[in-house]
Amino acid sequence: MATYRFSAKVISRSSGRSATGATAYRSGERIRDERTGETFDFTRRSGVLDSMILAPIGSPEWVYDRAKLWNRAELAEKRKDAQIAREIQVSLPCELSLDANRTMLHAFVHEQFVQRGMVADVAIHSAHRGGDDRNVHAHVLLTLRELDGEKFGGKAREWNARELLETWRPEWARAVNSALEIAHVAEHVDHRSYAARGIDREPEPKQGPFATAMERLGHRSRAGDERRRVQERNASRDRLHADARRVANDLREIQYREAERQRHATDELRRPLAANHVEQRPSEPDALGIGSPSTRSWQRSREQVLSEAYARDMAGSELAKFWRVERTPDGLAFTNARGRFEDHGYLITARNGNDLEVRGMLDLAAVKGWTELHCTGSDDFKRKAMAAALHRGFVIEAHGRDAELLREIQGSRSQRSGRERAAQRDHARDHAARNDLEREL
Repeated sequence: MATYRFSAKVISRSSGRSATGATAYRSGERIRDERTGETFDFTRRSGVLDSMILAPIGSPEWVYDRAKLWNRAELAEKRKDAQIAREIQVSLPCELSLDANRTMLHAFVHEQFVQRGMVADVAIHSAHRGGDDRNVHAHVLLTLRELDGEKFGGKAREWNARELLETWRPEWARAVNSALEIAHVAEHVDHRSYAARGIDREPEPKQGPFATAMERLGHRSRAGDERRRVQERNASRDRLHADARRVANDLREIQYREAERQRHATDELRRPLAANHVEQRPSEPDALGIGSPSTRSWQRSREQVLSEAYARDMAGSELAKFWRVERTPDGLAFTNARGRFEDHGYLITARNGNDLEVRGMLDLAAVKGWTELHCTGSDDFKRKAMAAALHRGFVIEAHGRDAELLREIQGSRSQRSGRERAAQRDHARDHAARNDLEREL
């Protein structure tokens, strides 16, 4: 699935690094450092999928020559502890093609960096050999000095503001999510920490290049062991939360079925679980017709909605063309600019109950295999949902006031059907009369 990563660090001489060496490695090229005479040759390295230099309009021609660009950046600095460049590293969603990732990345770099006056050296890398093959990522080397005609001018101190970095992080999440939405991919990323999102999960510690190299060679490292311990603790958290969700859902099902029993006994409306919702009637054991025959339909529906496989199926469905599909603690949420509805397993709830949401709710009910529905909420919503459901061929169960609404809707449908049949008969009669007249003539 798509993952979020946006890290920024400065390349400085005090740490023994150089911009020429960094760009040679990231672009897979051979570059000689004119200041030190050292040559960095990475022409034999693999995994560089794409590289390009992006610069402000009107930049001198030498900016687009990687060796000249970073040698001039190095020569512009005189201090032995000088900061030469800033490196941005981002993860690219494996769900997108290389062209889609390149387009998204270049648009972000141009908007956030180049338009501010920076020169950006962009390289897209495939996953490291022996690592997760979904780990497609990009490195962006940024100049720290403004261009002044044909040379570098002074340092742009405002580019180092922490507030600016804090704006880049959510903007990158927005760019990735926008590209995923355009590609009809239900996954999304979030720049916020687990704590800020209220997620009980421990961040995995960074492993570092040396520990990563040891692990790829089959040797355990201290950083790798710590990362595995965190992964084990997170797995335990996931199991505990999954158990808690199952217990909560079982309790909700018990409460729901008890409320249904009381409603049938007193013929009163059950208190709605949400302002507007459409639900499957759990009284028919084989209403869904999916899953194990030994499991009741309402249990099969709940387990299907709460499974990752179900979420992936939704991501590739017709619904995903019009709705953004997201995981929630209780199931799935479907949102777009005009509405939102949620799937809780045995229950589909709507935010507003407008026509678009009703259509989406019924589309989802059809995907889930439901045939019999019960609608609760405002009278306006129930009329709208019942009429649309009857038109789609669903069976509606209604009691008390709901039964009166259903009879009104059915009566209106019968009258409309009668008028349509009468209009068809008149049309057929007129057509026959015209034919008879044509034959007489």
